[in-house]
Amino acid sequence: AAKALVPLLRGAKRGLLVAGSLPRAADREAVAQLAAWLRWPLYADLTSGLRLGGSGGAVVLGPLDQLLHSPIVSRGLAPDVIIQFGTRLVSKRAASLLVDGGARAHALVAPGCARFDPDHSLTLRVGVSPADAVRALDAALAAGSTAHGNGNGSGSSSHGDCDGSGNGYSGSSDGSSNGTGSYINGYSSGYNGNGYCSGCSPSALLGVSSLCAEVEAALEEEMLAAARERYNANNNANNTTSNNANNNAGNNASNNANSNASNTTSNSVSNNANNNASNDKAHSDLSDGPLGEETLPLSEPLLARRLLQLLPSGDGFFIGNSMPIRDSDMFGPSRNSPTESIGPSHESPTESMSDTTAKGGLGGGSGDEGARGGGGGMGDDALRGGDGADGSEAGFAQQQKQQQPTFVAANRGASGIDGLIATAAGYARGLGARTTLLLGDVSALHDASTLHALRTIPASLVVVVVNNSGGGIFSMLPLGTSSPELLTPYFDTEHSANFAALCGAHGVPYRAAATVGELRRAYGWALGQAAATRRAVVLEVVTEREEVRPLHARLAAAARRTVERAAVRSLKLAW
Repeated sequence: AAKALVPLLRGAKRGLLVAGSLPRAADREAVAQLAAWLRWPLYADLTSGLRLGGSGGAVVLGPLDQLLHSPIVSRGLAPDVIIQFGTRLVSKRAASLLVDGGARAHALVAPGCARFDPDHSLTLRVGVSPADAVRALDAALAAGSTAHGNGNGSGSSSHGDCDGSGNGYSGSSDGSSNGTGSYINGYSSGYNGNGYCSGCSPSALLGVSSLCAEVEAALEEEMLAAARERYNANNNANNTTSNNANNNAGNNASNNANSNASNTTSNSVSNNANNNASNDKAHSDLSDGPLGEETLPLSEPLLARRLLQLLPSGDGFFIGNSMPIRDSDMFGPSRNSPTESIGPSHESPTESMSDTTAKGGLGGGSGDEGARGGGGGMGDDALRGGDGADGSEAGFAQQQKQQQPTFVAANRGASGIDGLIATAAGYARGLGARTTLLLGDVSALHDASTLHALRTIPASLVVVVVNNSGGGIFSMLPLGTSSPELLTPYFDTEHSANFAALCGAHGVPYRAAATVGELRRAYGWALGQAAATRRAVVLEVVTEREEVRPLHARLAAAARRTVERAAVRSLKLAW
């Protein structure tokens, strides 16, 4: 049934690949290689693992979720063919694009025969693993196959190649390649000399990657700007308290009214001067760059972004539900190369924009011209990217440089906050690699009894608890603005739990962080501790629950502004 994808691939002009949850390494490798072969952009859900490394020459669309805040993108992207590998996307906006984006064909490749089609948008269901599907496509394209249809993909209800067990897998049981697929060791005759698919047009959507990079940079700037404002507000509040204390002390020490007035004036002038100097220095110190952000307080989006930038390649990452998985998917980095070391003998990539951008835009063009942004729309100057996806052998060779992949997992579904610490510990043991768990405080309290077991479980696990004293996600509901007075008593499950004491009671090593610099140091310590002892470590990060909704609204507005500026730059004006 995978051969039914061939006419879709060869007939598409605005093709889009989507990667959902891909727990097997062979599947991730196959999907990334297919994206590079076809020269189609790949939207990689965070749970695919391809956002955090191992994407090879694929053009990965990182913060596409945030771009979709703008109708310019949500209506203008307009893919004609969508091939999805793996199920269940974190982003609701990205899932809506698959349904409402206007594609004439939407194929899902996932093992087994389960439908996985809640919106009834699928036109083709292929029930094999992504790795097996790519092997079959390799053979079919090499043979010039055009079987199974005329390329419109409509009306098909194929449920693929389900084996007797219904799992849709073949090959080795551990998920590794069995060596029969040329996607591992080279290219078959189905691909031209540059390693690209013969007879397939590069997608006209390739250039969206440069817009993604622009939006990601804008989101980074907005997060830091919000953190600076919060830092200065806290600073001013502390200075005001100090001023009042100094003034009161001066007033009480003087029995003369004139002396009181003089002291008050003197203290106020002196303290105000000191405050202004302190604030000026704060503004100066908190300039762009990693050194300038060390004292900035952590918001939840900034925590998710910095943590994923610091996560060493080759480690596991288990994501808790509620806001942690959403923030990680929306604001996590798109990284391709390790550039920073964290902890003893462990490399840790920091923020990196994809080098695999291409010239082009949201609209117009087909074939090579479409991939270069020809044919109008938001192409040309608006979304001009770098070299590397332009078809040159040098650019393609550079794309192949990749880091060790990061393994990502999550529990999605009903009762999604139950048992997360225990599940992550089991995942770390099964993976055989050090693993970081990011979860909320309420989730941690729901599984607090597992802390006792962590003393003896041989699992290298770093548990990062986001403590905002309740459930911040509920502020995202409509009642967060219509009836905010109902949140605290009825929805946000406010608590006053002391995680330091809780960890101390169970004998689990503990550290806390509230700023970017403290996170770097504490997380580096936790990574080293977990690796050395093969036991769990807890890192608590305290954030402000009240800023969840307004900060997300602010970041969404920043994404929209960035897209609109790109659209204006592409306008061809008459004057």
